[in-house]
Parts: sequence; C-alpha cells; structure tokens
Amino acid sequence: MSDRASLGEMLTYGFRTLFWRPVHAAILVIVGSLAVIAYYTWAQSPGGQEFMLGYAAATMDPANFDIGAYFSYMGLMALGGLLVGSVMYAGIYRLLVRDKPNAILPFQVGRDELNMLIALIVLTLSIIGVLLVAMLAAFILIFVLSLLVVAVVGDNPAAANMVGGVMGFLAIILMFVPVFYVIGRLSVSLPLSIKQRRFSFGGWSASKRQGAALLGAHILIFILMLVIQFALSWELMAASFQTGLQGGMQSPEDLAGLMANPFGNLLYIAAPIYMVMYIVMLGPTAAVAAKAAPAD
Repeated sequence: MSDRASLGEMLTYGFRTLFWRPVHAAILVIVGSLAVIAYYTWAQSPGGQEFMLGYAAATMDPANFDIGAYFSYMGLMALGGLLVGSVMYAGIYRLLVRDKPNAILPFQVGRDELNMLIALIVLTLSIIGVLLVAMLAAFILIFVLSLLVVAVVGDNPAAANMVGGVMGFLAIILMFVPVFYVIGRLSVSLPLSIKQRRFSFGGWSASKRQGAALLGAHILIFILMLVIQFALSWELMAASFQTGLQGGMQSPEDLAGLMANPFGNLLYIAAPIYMVMYIVMLGPTAAVAAKAAPAD
C-alpha cells in the first residue's frame, strides 16, 4: 500500500467515512446539527439580536475611523471561533482518523481539544505569516509588471489599463495558489494532532509530494460548498450581491438580521448538510494523516 493519498482518495475520504462508520457519523451529524440550530435560535432571541446588532454596528465603525468596538467584537468572535473550532474539528477528525472513536460522545472537551486549539493557533499565526510574505511578493511583482507595462505600451492609457489589469489579475492568482498550497500542507497538522494524541505540527513533512493533490482536492470541495451555499441561502447571497452594488449594507439592522439566520426556513435542512460538508471538507487532510501517522 502506498504511503501517499491520491487525489481521488482525498476527495472521497469524507464521503467514504460516512458509509464506513454510519452510526458514528450519524450521531456526530445529529449532535452537531442540534448545536447549529441552538446557536441560530439564540441569535434570533432578543439577547442574540442585541449582540448581533452591536457587532454589525462595530463592523461599520472603521469607516468612521473608530476601531475600538470593532477590535473588541472581532477579538471576541476570534476567541469564540477558536474554542468552538477546536471542539468541532477534534470531534470530526476523531471520526476520520481514530481507530476507535467514541460514538456516543462525538464532541468532547479534553486533551484532544487542547491539542487542537494549540494547533489551530499555530496554524493561524503561520497563515498570517504566509499571507504577509505573499502580499509583499505580489506588491513587488505588480510594481515590476507596472514598469514593464509602461515600457511596452508607452503613452497609450487604454492599452496600459487593459494590460495592467490582466497582469494584476495574474499576479493575484500567482499569489493565492502558493498560499493555498502551503496552507493545505500545514493543515495536515490538525488531524495528525488527533491521530497521534499530542500536539503535532508535522503536516508539512507528512504531506510531502502530496501538496498538488491537496490543493486540487480543496479547490474542488470549495467549489462544491459554494454551490451548496448558493442552493441553501440564495436569498442571502442575492442580498449580499445587491448590497455590494449599492455600496454597502444599508443599516446594522439588515446585517444583524442576516447573521441571525442566513438560511431562513431551510435552517433545519441546512444544519445537517453543513455538518456533512464539514466532514467532507476535512477529508483531504485526514486522508493524508491516516496514511502518514502511526496507529494510536
């Protein structure tokens, strides 16, 4: 057996786990769905709406050069996201890579979650560093390309704008492709931390010669999730598009209402679908970790 996961294995690993461990997967999806429904139920309550309204108003403060409330809410949301993410990711990765996961308690709070929290923090800091380097490289590349455009087209503004736009787009693509490649390989550290029952940041070495397949798998799954997102919350996406054309959200109340329940009457259908998609989304990195890590 090869110690490397193929693109097909990465794409199907999450789906295959649903059939490989149907009881475990069903309990995880049900428990996770109930948690999602409970969150959006709270978000639509008076207390939840008050919080959402404050957050929505704070997101508009930077435009008025008032960033205090914005960073307070963003810090709170980031902390909450890390804590919730550590519990959710640990539970899903246990399903995907552990030999004997606990079917009755898919989500727990313990050593796995602490290891996952540490791994998520280190991964987040690494991503920030990679993005900064990529942005610097992109700015340098765009500057050099701009000089070349001026040298080639001279005093033709129309040609300069067209060529510059094409080159700028290519520069952005050239920036994001390596960024996602690096993120995909580093993210293998998350399932490794669960498989090995300790914090691990060995995703880069574990995914050796599998980076291109990881990138392709994540892009294809991302496209699938976009299609599902549009199908489940097309009204929200249409409203967001219309808002963008109008130059911004009309009021904090509008934004708070959208955040409180982006799925409308489809919430009870969307919640389990999203849990299944999270399993599928984490499948590529889990497929790599399952072959790279020793059995627990």
